[in-house]
Amino acid sequence: MAAAADASRARRLASEMGLGHPGVDLFAGDLIEALARTGSPNEALSAVGELEMAATRCDHRLGMAVAKRGRILLARDGEIDALAAEAMALHDLMAVPFERARTELVLGERLRRAGRRRDGRVVLVKAHADFTRLGAAPWASRAHAELRAAGGRVGPEGGPVPAEIDLLSPQEQQVARLVADGATNQEAATTMFLSTKSIERHLTAIYRKLDLRSRSELTRWFDRQTATTEPT
Repeated sequence: MAAAADASRARRLASEMGLGHPGVDLFAGDLIEALARTGSPNEALSAVGELEMAATRCDHRLGMAVAKRGRILLARDGEIDALAAEAMALHDLMAVPFERARTELVLGERLRRAGRRRDGRVVLVKAHADFTRLGAAPWASRAHAELRAAGGRVGPEGGPVPAEIDLLSPQEQQVARLVADGATNQEAATTMFLSTKSIERHLTAIYRKLDLRSRSELTRWFDRQTATTEPT
């Protein structure tokens, strides 16, 4: 409970010093995470509720987004996607990249814990890149650790994280792109001057490395990769 005690002290000091918004305690986000991670989910939920009420009363978007982050951390697996959409919609209205990266980190962790390691890796890659760009080394290290726990491949500590496509060899990348675009095994083999058996072997390796099970999942995976690399 030391982390929760530290978060409580930080909240009290910030209040005494007049830091932050007079009606919204943004240090509540740290307290929520500390409580959730130290086995006090009921207390964490209570803190989320208090932050939500204060943020709504003041129409404080960042406070609302931080509260949504807390709910993602505490949510049932089936509730994650809806809460994530709501949180990211709030972040889209603000230019506070550090807080957005923190939400991405929590989301990636929850997706991993829900057994959705592939989806978690996509979010954690972005969180790590955002923290690194902001110079937030301790937070980048946390994202790095979560990404590794999710089965992601990362660069040196503090360095850039390769995209998931880099898990594949150049030939596997070409096969994956052809199949995701709708090519049959025979069409991919003809295009690449390989046998259909070679294409089948490559697909088996691709599915294993990307934690996929079918051609349709591979197509959706490429769609997500395109979405996460488009300029915003």
